[in-house]
Amino acid sequence: MKPISPKNALAHIGDDKPLMMLNSGLLGIRYIMQLVALTNTNITTTGGTSLSTELWNMILGFALVDIQNSFCFVQGISLWKSSMGKILHCRRINLEGGPLCGNLDYAEAVCAFEEFMNKPNQRASLPFTAPTLQPGQGYGNTFDILITSADDNLPVDLACLFSNVTVPDVISRMEGGACSFCSAAPMAKETLWNDEAETFMADPILAPKWDLP
Repeated sequence: MKPISPKNALAHIGDDKPLMMLNSGLLGIRYIMQLVALTNTNITTTGGTSLSTELWNMILGFALVDIQNSFCFVQGISLWKSSMGKILHCRRINLEGGPLCGNLDYAEAVCAFEEFMNKPNQRASLPFTAPTLQPGQGYGNTFDILITSADDNLPVDLACLFSNVTVPDVISRMEGGACSFCSAAPMAKETLWNDEAETFMADPILAPKWDLP
């Protein structure tokens, strides 16, 4: 998966409305980091006093210790400009019905689910019953995500909104790491689907990736 940036944000409110993955646990601390990264005078006291970048780095470093990751699917609703960058307005999406990613046990199903996440409105050719997209309702189900020119200078593990989501991304971040295919792979040589399992685990696209939080 790839972090959303000013260059690719617009593509996520078009007709396809791809599913993105949001770490809502990072939203608050990331917002403060963005403000400080743009200029440390964005946050001042009523008397106009601001902290140095070094002090902010210490404060934010302590704050990160207690961060709890919380991943969910979202879709972009609108994008507008602000004085600090762009704001992508998103809504939480719950998937109802359909398979868990951890239960997809052959490469065709994995590829099909990833295509579904990129184009959830096109589901006719899926080899399984497609999940139904249910927009979250009420407080806490919409998010305004600031995207700035300073984002590239923030630590990569502080990215909170991602596109190009893969099945391994969903398994590792939203399903607790439970993967029937991966757990069966060590015994694959004793099964009829040995070749397919080895292909899945060796493929640089399909194999689980652990490069981001």
